[in-house]
Amino acid sequence: MRNRIRLLFVSAALAGAVTAAFAVTDKKSEKRACVDGLCSTISIRIADGGLNLPDGATIIGDVDLSGTEIIRLPRNFRVIGNLDLRHSWINELPENLLVLGSLNLSRTGVTELPKNFVVGGSLDLSYTGILKLPEGLIVGHDLVLNNTVISSVPDSLSVGGDLNLRNTIVSALPNNIWVRGRVYFPDSF
Repeated sequence: MRNRIRLLFVSAALAGAVTAAFAVTDKKSEKRACVDGLCSTISIRIADGGLNLPDGATIIGDVDLSGTEIIRLPRNFRVIGNLDLRHSWINELPENLLVLGSLNLSRTGVTELPKNFVVGGSLDLSYTGILKLPEGLIVGHDLVLNNTVISSVPDSLSVGGDLNLRNTIVSALPNNIWVRGRVYFPDSF
């Protein structure tokens, strides 16, 4: 399976930004990249279950790691685009994760979301073991919770699109949630 990553990260060790387009297979990717006009080869590997990117890495573009053996992301990871982790082995997200596009965690082992978590697009948690959502969660577009074991949503939840609660055991909604789109309720609601 091929996954595509467009990479831009800034590291204290680098004088400038590194940009490259990657085609990642299950284990390794290499691509020529340029820093301030000087080109070299950069390698991204999924090693020991994680990406060999520095903590605080920022990727501009979409990151597709669906179906891979990745189990962790760098700390303070930022994606200026979509992050697709569906069907991957990931079971935990780093604190301060920022995804300005959509985040797909469907059919992963994720059971909770980290502190200071931001997603600007849709958040798909369907078919996960998610138990609860953090207070103050803001999702820029749709929040998909169908087929999860979640039993309640926090008072301060804000969803800029649809809220999908189908096939959950949510039995009531708090008065203070904000949903701009439609709410899809469980059959038992």
